[in-house]
Amino acid sequence: PAMFIAISGLATGVVGLAITLFTVRPELTSRAVGYSLASGLLGAFILGGIAFVAGQGGVARALSLVIASQLLFGLLLDALGIFGTDAEISLPKVLGVGLILTGGIFVVRY
Repeated sequence: PAMFIAISGLATGVVGLAITLFTVRPELTSRAVGYSLASGLLGAFILGGIAFVAGQGGVARALSLVIASQLLFGLLLDALGIFGTDAEISLPKVLGVGLILTGGIFVVRY
């Protein structure tokens, strides 16, 4: 399964590169290159982690951990305004993420 995920990621990356190279003005600033490099390294780390956890504890456990981490980091990035958005952190959002995390804990433990 990990090989198919890697092939899928490679295919997606190649298609994205092809689209970028054939656009009118590709953005090749140092910031864009840095984001691309960080994205690739994080993607490789995440892919390896998912493949390892899925092999050890099952796909449901792996996916619950992936979703929980994405939600937590999404809230963190919104709170810090990393991407320049004015997304506000509200109590319903935090409660929603908390409920999803609670469900993920149940999936992981039982």
